[in-house]
Amino acid sequence: MASSTNETVVTTSAEGFRTATVSYADLDLNNASARQSLHFRISSAAEKVCGSVNRNSAGSLAQASKNRSCYNSAMEEAMRSVSNGQVAVVSR
Repeated sequence: MASSTNETVVTTSAEGFRTATVSYADLDLNNASARQSLHFRISSAAEKVCGSVNRNSAGSLAQASKNRSCYNSAMEEAMRSVSNGQVAVVSR
């Protein structure tokens, strides 16, 4: 778990427990460009944790759909937690 309010953790319990910690200690979230950078970092972490949403990369349409659902939940929870100044723990 992250120990700082300058980090968010994206996790999933599907197929084992996986996490990705995203640090934003170097970002000034009052700046739009910095918020965009944080969104990109969390998006990348969510894709690593949840898996590819591309059917070919995921292996099947069903798996890609599950991965997309996980990704959407992870993004929503992580961004909401950052907005509240909290460390995010996201699971599907």
